[in-house]
Amino acid sequence: RSVKCVWLGSDFNSFLLSPVIMAEKLLLKKLTVKEVICPICREIFIEPVSLPCKHIVCLQCLEQTVENNTLSCPICRTWIGTFLRLAKNRNKIVNHKLWEQLKKQFPREIERKCNGEEDGISNQLMEDQPRPSLTTDRCSIKKEFDDLLNKLKIEEEKCRKAEQSASEKLAQQLMEEELEAERRRKTEERSISTRDSILARSMVESESENWEPDDMQADSTSNDDDMDVENGRDSISIEFRHFTPICIVPKTPPKLLPNGQVKDTKILKPKNLSRSLDRRRANKSGLSLQNKASLKVSSNNFLSIQALM
Repeated sequence: RSVKCVWLGSDFNSFLLSPVIMAEKLLLKKLTVKEVICPICREIFIEPVSLPCKHIVCLQCLEQTVENNTLSCPICRTWIGTFLRLAKNRNKIVNHKLWEQLKKQFPREIERKCNGEEDGISNQLMEDQPRPSLTTDRCSIKKEFDDLLNKLKIEEEKCRKAEQSASEKLAQQLMEEELEAERRRKTEERSISTRDSILARSMVESESENWEPDDMQADSTSNDDDMDVENGRDSISIEFRHFTPICIVPKTPPKLLPNGQVKDTKILKPKNLSRSLDRRRANKSGLSLQNKASLKVSSNNFLSIQALM
């Protein structure tokens, strides 16, 4: 038991004095700003505590860690429960030598932190660190700008060509539709003209088949001529009984005089010559209807009569 106790005592002494020895080594040189900053509160050490894991923290930061039932180093999570219990019993938890040197080297910063102000040690640390610099080649920004500008021009040219091709395609499609409509219209006109000519030819043929000789016609039409004379019709109206107008044009409205009265328009009517018997006989002995007129179909789909002389 005695040997074991002696071994524990020597091990404890070396364990307890190792942080102190490390702190004394720090005292041999001038402390830098980076070495006096607490890794927990990021401010200057106040009553620094040297832990067995070679980390140094403020006493207040260590007490807050212990209050949260964490008996381990707040930085590396090494177990420090035995060290804290033995160090408190011997009142050697604070590294007094390091604390005295901090008071001598950084008195203003310690005073500010004790008064609840910012110690400014972090600003000194930022000033001591070299500022990062980014080296660039000469005219690299202009080159990058030119590359982006060229890429934009290429995209605009592609968009312009696509719009132009789409416009040309649409124009070609519209032109083809117009040509197709024109071909359909001409085909329809030709078919209508063909049907009209066939109809007119059939009408002429049917009229010639139903026509009687002059002697038989003279007897059969004598009563009709007398009736026509009584009704006051002209001699040519009977020959057009099979034809009707294709389009009836409305009457022209009457013209007005300067005084507002309706102008009296004289209507000229053909003279009826069928009262004379000699004239009626001459008409009977004249040419037949087929020899008198021939039917002609015009290109505008209207029928016209051309007298044969």
